[in-house]
Amino acid sequence: QQSTDKGVNKVTEKLFKKADTPEKMHKLGISKIKNLIKNIGLFNSKAKNVFLLSKKLIEEFNEIDSQLIDSKKLFNFMS
Repeated sequence: QQSTDKGVNKVTEKLFKKADTPEKMHKLGISKIKNLIKNIGLFNSKAKNVFLLSKKLIEEFNEIDSQLIDSKKLFNFMS
């Protein structure tokens, strides 16, 4: 099932109110991310990928300046 831009925008707004940095996203964990994005198609794999990407960004860059990464654009790119 393919997600619409409208659906993804609703979900990302809710998700990024909870976690707007890779650190916060990683701290949420896969199951909480899944719960927040369950209304879009392929939410299981998307939640896992968002979690793993957050982990990788933390490992590679330690602390990330939130101005460098627009998380919403990143999530939309992955959907």
